[in-house]
Amino acid sequence: HNMTVHDTYRAKNKIQSINQSNCSFLNTKESMTPVFNNLAFSDFSFGEITHIEEGALAWLQNLTMLTGVFSQEVLLDLPLSGIKQIQDFSCSGINVIDIESICNVVFLLSIKKIYVNNANTSSLSMSSVELCTGLEYMYLSGLGSVHPSPHLEWNFISSLKNLNQLKIVGLEDNRLDICSFQKQPITWLTKFTLGLKNLMPFAKQFICLVKLQYLDLTQNLISNIEDFAFLGLTNLESLDITSNNITQINANTFYGLHSLTWLDLRNNPLIHNIEAMSFTHLMSLRQVFLGQVHNPLTEPVIKLNLTLIFVGILSQLTHLYISSAMRPMQLTIGTKRVDLTSINQLIHLRKLTLRQVDLLIQRSADIIFHNLTKLEDLEIYHCRIYSLEGSLTKDLKSLKRVYLHIENIYNLY
Repeated sequence: HNMTVHDTYRAKNKIQSINQSNCSFLNTKESMTPVFNNLAFSDFSFGEITHIEEGALAWLQNLTMLTGVFSQEVLLDLPLSGIKQIQDFSCSGINVIDIESICNVVFLLSIKKIYVNNANTSSLSMSSVELCTGLEYMYLSGLGSVHPSPHLEWNFISSLKNLNQLKIVGLEDNRLDICSFQKQPITWLTKFTLGLKNLMPFAKQFICLVKLQYLDLTQNLISNIEDFAFLGLTNLESLDITSNNITQINANTFYGLHSLTWLDLRNNPLIHNIEAMSFTHLMSLRQVFLGQVHNPLTEPVIKLNLTLIFVGILSQLTHLYISSAMRPMQLTIGTKRVDLTSINQLIHLRKLTLRQVDLLIQRSADIIFHNLTKLEDLEIYHCRIYSLEGSLTKDLKSLKRVYLHIENIYNLY
């Protein structure tokens, strides 16, 4: 029998042991071809597996991805289960697993990607990851307050020279010390996601990650970003610092990010000041997500001078995302101060997102989209607008996609 099954899923909470099957269908000797020849993914998430009998999984010869709730002890059984090699391995459970045990499986099964949700991150060290040198992707999530970890030993990165993506989240440790131990720059890591409970000031902590292209610092409770914090990241293209508690952006906050094309500041409701020339040295910047700009309620109008913030790079933006939380907003571009209608001077804009903007109280709102002949995507979420009619949209000749979620629509023509 030649099966064409690609995925299998079992979900019964009481199964804890995987044993040899007596099924003649599985044990057939009529052909050397494995019974489930095309089976690529198997999920054993049916309660924590505490035992796997030797050879019990020999029928999974072409498996590329294995997921399950495994104890640390059963990881020792996995290489003897009959599985020869897998590319992706995902593990979770209520008990922590030492990094050394994980790396033993990585080495014996030639694993390239691991996703471990119950890692004992306190066991991370240069010696504990010696058998993980073949890894290309590592996702580690600690169990947080259940098993709090001490100060993380970041020098383990220097042993993983094939690793190009690293994601570590859910840690209690709030200190960052990646580069102080490095005598040579880390040239292999290109994507890095960090999720600490409360990330302390981290100025120049990424200076050795010279080839990093993507940095994700979402949900780290960051309140202050020191000047020159990202120094050394000359190849960084994407920076995501959404959902933090940032209060201010200074002129040197993003200094040195010459290759940055994507900057996401959404869901930082405490930002009250963006200093002049904060983005002027970001010469490659194309997409900016400012999110909700916060001003004291005592000020009747939210004022944002885009020219002072971006200076010469303003005209090269292709996607601008802003929100005024339904309050009047005045944008300044060049010497003009004409509410939101200044947007129509961003003639190279390809995508515009407006969230919680009340266009009913904006002066000259009927010309806000004029001149935007290159605009391809228009997203309007939770806004108030009187009408979308011919004169308002007359210049949107390149428009391909429109997303509307509007509080009150009176006319659509």
